Amino acid sequence: MVAVAQDGNPVAPPSLFNLRIEFAPNVSRATGTDEVTIRLPGEPSQAARRQVWLAFQLTPEELALNRARGPR
Repeated sequence: MVAVAQDGNPVAPPSLFNLRIEFAPNVSRATGTDEVTIRLPGEPSQAARRQVWLAFQLTPEELALNRARGPR
């Protein structure tokens, strides 16, 4: 999920993107990259006041599995 905010408040609806990352067996970290273009609403002079929020969105099943595993 990518969203743009100002002063802690969203200024546009968040956008959802899919990026599939494969984890090798017995590995707790993996990396992936994708390119995203963000169009900031408002005047260009306001751009420096904006924040870009990035987040992972898990399915209920993924969340339950992560909670069952506990911290690593």
